[in-house]
Amino acid sequence: MASTVANATLNVTITEECLLNGMAQGNTRTNVVSTAINEWHRQIKTTDGTTQSTLVSFGSQDEAGQYVAANVKYLRITNLDDSVSVDLSLYNTGGTPDEYAYIVLHPGHSFMLGSAAASFSAVATATTTLIDITTIAAKARSGSVDLELVIALV
Repeated sequence: MASTVANATLNVTITEECLLNGMAQGNTRTNVVSTAINEWHRQIKTTDGTTQSTLVSFGSQDEAGQYVAANVKYLRITNLDDSVSVDLSLYNTGGTPDEYAYIVLHPGHSFMLGSAAASFSAVATATTTLIDITTIAAKARSGSVDLELVIALV
């Protein structure tokens, strides 16, 4: 049976607005991420301050809770809390030792990636070669925090 899902175009628009000394400042940028999006995943995940929670994993096969890294064209994680920050951990578990990067996601802020493949340069190595992300995990600085996770794939 052939799929009835037609590919879609994903446009991402970022708008900055600021009224500074009575003058409007800011800009709007729109980027066509892909014209071939055929999968969309959106969910709310809760993380707490006691345990690091895996938000998403990437690999070469589509499995439960894991996405094919090469198919990811857009990823957004938004901290839905109004007062508590979250520590995001980006891992590549294929290296020796594991390679990682940490990002603080402040309340109401978002973290975006255009791809999971060759996305960051880890501090654990002496090279600046970009490596793939295999896992993104999160841990709230205190209490429980809801995160919105959006992933668009081809």
